[in-house]
Amino acid sequence: ETKDHQIDQLKQELEAMKRQIEQSQLTAEEKAAILGRQLQNAQNELGALQSEYSHLARLAGQLGEEAKQKELCDIVAIEVMAKGEDLAALENDVYLLEMFVGEGEQA
Repeated sequence: ETKDHQIDQLKQELEAMKRQIEQSQLTAEEKAAILGRQLQNAQNELGALQSEYSHLARLAGQLGEEAKQKELCDIVAIEVMAKGEDLAALENDVYLLEMFVGEGEQA
């Protein structure tokens, strides 16, 4: 009877070990599923970040182009102001010449 009892006890321990192994495998499968979902979420976040980075890169390129255009506009504005000053100086010279010529005709 003692041997039968030991055999039954060993069978119970074996069944308990089998259940633990099955639970461990199930847990491993659950962990794999969780890790799979986490990987998918991370890939989705990475895709979103890459999309945002691309958008920011396009905006930076546009800002660079706008900065170049603004710089060009500033250069043109400076040139226009310089030409305006030259024109004002010429108009002043013409006015002085007209005054001088007018005085010469009166004399």
